[in-house]
Amino acid sequence: MSNTGESRGGDSQDTSPESDSNSESAFLSASSGTTDSGIAPIRRTTDWDGAKLRRLAADHQTPLYVIDLDRVADNCRRIATAFPAADLRYAVKAHTGQAVLETVYEAGFDAECASAGELDRALAAGFPGERLHYTAVNPPARDLRYVVDAWRDQPELTVTVGAVDTLDRLADLGFDGRVCVRVNPGIGAGHHEKVRTGGHPKFGVPYDRAAEVIRTAAKRFDVVGIHAHAGSGIDAEQLDRHREFVSRMGDLARQLA
Repeated sequence: MSNTGESRGGDSQDTSPESDSNSESAFLSASSGTTDSGIAPIRRTTDWDGAKLRRLAADHQTPLYVIDLDRVADNCRRIATAFPAADLRYAVKAHTGQAVLETVYEAGFDAECASAGELDRALAAGFPGERLHYTAVNPPARDLRYVVDAWRDQPELTVTVGAVDTLDRLADLGFDGRVCVRVNPGIGAGHHEKVRTGGHPKFGVPYDRAAEVIRTAAKRFDVVGIHAHAGSGIDAEQLDRHREFVSRMGDLARQLA
């Protein structure tokens, strides 16, 4: 049992019990500084002083996990300002706390869910189907059944599929909705080999089979896009590989147009 309090711009809080984990947690926010543009800089720290943190620890006991919701909202606004034409999605795996998800939802972001549990948390936070994207790789049968059940209530939900087998499993469950096909571009990049997802064909339909698989899938589903991921932590020395990755995906999109 954990005590969860939420506040914005001050110390007042409404504390109520919430059964979520065995650790104590709290999601609180406070007023924070801004740049000349009026938008807070993206950073991990908040502007709270030590006295406030000690007061929170005394009120909620420790260990205590604290989130500055105003900082989360400001960072979302800053990203949206920097990329005004982008389709912005929050990776729910980053933090599944309901107060955080509600803040991201209010900021206008979609939710990208890599598991049935993450999808469940996003639904509970108020995300509608048109702003939900399920992107699990080779999901277990129980998760896939949950997703199809959720789709029946939220028919605009989009499912990203990375294998022909998963397409077949969805069809067997009666799903004929929105699908995005994950493609392995054959090009990987990232700060460590374990996060270079685009080189070795462990994630996604192989590039040389992608067009055929997608055209076949379009006969059974509403194929709304293609998806690819080269890796995580791509640095400046790997930008040539990333440009090649983007170029290959552009070629595939034009081939399918």
